[in-house]
Amino acid sequence: ARELNRKVIQLYQEKKFGEALPLAKRVLELREKALGKEHQLVVEALINLAELYLATQSYREALPFYERVLKSNEKQAGAEDASTALLLDKVAFLRFVTGDNKGAENFYRRSPSTKKSTPPTATRSRKRSIIWRSFIVKRTAFKRVRLFSSAPCLCWKRVTGRRARR
Repeated sequence: ARELNRKVIQLYQEKKFGEALPLAKRVLELREKALGKEHQLVVEALINLAELYLATQSYREALPFYERVLKSNEKQAGAEDASTALLLDKVAFLRFVTGDNKGAENFYRRSPSTKKSTPPTATRSRKRSIIWRSFIVKRTAFKRVRLFSSAPCLCWKRVTGRRARR
């Protein structure tokens, strides 16, 4: 699985997403079978697969993988952790892009960063504008992200703020 994962990262960096997707799925299968669904390496495989779907703009396919990562991260790091907040924002963004505005709003409001800044009496149009601003920021961020060849996971550091284990 380790060699397959390296190949996935190499293909991702070469922008050969179609070739990388089946390999990333296989890495996830192997790691889930060997390590269980909550292991850190399985979470990294989920993130890699989700990032590949994002790179191909297959947002609906990426969403369930990020939701699994979010659940796992909430169990391990807690609901108030910065990495959980980033994942909540990413899931909210994906829900917004796929047309689930209500779901996006719910995830966005769960984020610790927005609990302080959004009053409970905010109007519906204000809530939508908050989500829209989040969408614009996230879309720009997705375009600017460049991955480092030494990263064992495509985006682990960007998602959690921590280096992945080797």
